[in-house]
Amino acid sequence: MSTGSALIGEWSTGIWSNLGSPTTLSSLTISGYAVQPNTLGTLNNRLGTSFLGTGIGGTGASFDATPSLTNRELAIVEGFFLVSWYNQLAFATMGAGGNSIPWSRLREGDESIERSSPVNIGREYREMAKDANGTLTLLVNTYLDNDRGTSRSVDFLNPAYPYAGNYNPTNQRSVLGPG
Repeated sequence: MSTGSALIGEWSTGIWSNLGSPTTLSSLTISGYAVQPNTLGTLNNRLGTSFLGTGIGGTGASFDATPSLTNRELAIVEGFFLVSWYNQLAFATMGAGGNSIPWSRLREGDESIERSSPVNIGREYREMAKDANGTLTLLVNTYLDNDRGTSRSVDFLNPAYPYAGNYNPTNQRSVLGPG
């Protein structure tokens, strides 16, 4: 398994491929997004961690993080990226015109031509951003639950009778007094 910047490179290439290899985006841009201070700061705030961008090669840009990001953290960073990406597409599409809006209907007889509604396209991107945000919330909560070592059981909500810490089932007496 890869670690460090190699893992970030593989991860970013996977996201770029999953998005359909858009020409307006590159896997290098996605990998840069993963280690920029804003992304790592947001990750640190959400998870209570302390990741820091490293590997500055004289350009002022980070290309790795310390401690090394694992697949778990990169999944959360992917959530950040997808929410941001879909919101950017929604904003760009809502105000777009010209060649950026796809055609929805063309007719040759009587020359009818129609473009898709940029508002509807923008709404779809907003819905995709909402879905990505829901997935992001799930990933963050799962990460935090696993790191706290909490189980998914709710037994602690149903304490034993009469009191959770004072009940002795062997002689039916409470430590607070005779039972």
